[in-house]
Amino acid sequence: MKSDESKNALHILIVDDEPEACESLRAAIEAASTNVTLVGVAHNTRDAEMLINEHKPNVVFFDINMPGENAFQFLERIPEYNFEIVFVTAYDHFAIRALKLNAIDYLLKPIDAAELTEALKKLEERVHRNTLMRGMLSLNDVTDAAARKAPPTKITFRDLNATEIVELSDLYYIEAKGSYSHVVFQKHSTDKHLLVSHPISEYEDILPGDMFCRIHKSYLVNGSYIRQIRKEDYTINIADKYMLPVSRRRYADVVTFIRSNTLNRN
Repeated sequence: MKSDESKNALHILIVDDEPEACESLRAAIEAASTNVTLVGVAHNTRDAEMLINEHKPNVVFFDINMPGENAFQFLERIPEYNFEIVFVTAYDHFAIRALKLNAIDYLLKPIDAAELTEALKKLEERVHRNTLMRGMLSLNDVTDAAARKAPPTKITFRDLNATEIVELSDLYYIEAKGSYSHVVFQKHSTDKHLLVSHPISEYEDILPGDMFCRIHKSYLVNGSYIRQIRKEDYTINIADKYMLPVSRRRYADVVTFIRSNTLNRN
């Protein structure tokens, strides 16, 4: 398959349990665009996970129904992923669930060439936009503070419609949504929600570790808002407003963090 050296090129993994369907899709993609590189083909989610970890595709074309583990089960099992999704299936009743997973498109078999071309255009636009956003890196305030060797006090979040400058002390928690993050914070005494195009791992890397705690693979919380942690159902109360799950394997570390955080604040 032809490749484009542009950093906005589509690096595509195809996941389908039918070899003939994979070859048909590969040929259709090649015919529709030259701005693509096929990084691999997987016939089950086990091999897909291996190829994703190895090649870091920015796009995955997923057949939904596969033996052992379907595409939805796989994506829900790995909440952090840095690729765009296009579902390819013979069934149309999965569309709503696909949209909830932020899929960029949903193609029915047999694939229509015009619909595939439109999907590839949308993918190129999304990858280009994400590249620009990561270039601006919407985390500038924290990074600049680190360069000045000063404690960061605020962070900038950008979604498609707005830019919000948020004091770290006003940030409740961040929730993983695949390659996106759902950010919850307060501003002018009102709780606000944003969906931003950075994975939760980026925020965990730069937010102060003595202030923010990863309580679950899907949640990073501000320790100053923890009001209660319950072992009987492994939940945590944030600001007397939000009940979030705590990972069993992280429970002891979270308790240690809470004790340390409480001592540091007294």
